[in-house]
Amino acid sequence: MLLARRLFIALALLMVLMALAVALAPPPPEPVARERATRTQPGPTAATASRVVEARVFITDDAEPAVVEAAVGDTVRLEVHATTYEGVEIEQLDRFAALSPEAPATFDVLAERAGSFPIVLTESDREIGRLEVSRAR
Repeated sequence: MLLARRLFIALALLMVLMALAVALAPPPPEPVARERATRTQPGPTAATASRVVEARVFITDDAEPAVVEAAVGDTVRLEVHATTYEGVEIEQLDRFAALSPEAPATFDVLAERAGSFPIVLTESDREIGRLEVSRAR
C-alpha cells in the first residue's frame, strides 16, 4: 500500500512538472514570409503552356512496348501496372519505382529535354515502353 501511494505521488509530481514546462515554454515562432524569386524569362502563354500527359502501362506477357509521347516542358504522370513484383526505371532520367500487384509504380516527371527514354523492368531487364519527348511546341 505504501509503494502504491509513493508511485501515485511521483506520478502526480511528474504531471505538475509537465504542466509547468508547457506553461513556461515559449510560443512557436511565426512563419516567415519569403519573397519569391523573380523570373528572368516571361511566363508561359496560352500557346506555350505546358500540359500534363497521363499514361498507364499494363504489363502482360504478350503486350507490345508502350510509347508515351510528350513535349519539352510537359509533366508526365505515368503508372505502370503488373501482376508481379519488379522495379521500374525510366533510363537516362534516373527515375526508379517499385512495382507490385497491389500498388502500381508511379512517376511524376517534368520533361526537361528532348529524347527517347526507355522504360524497363529492372529485375527481368525487359523494355516495356519508351518515353518519347519532342522539342517544345
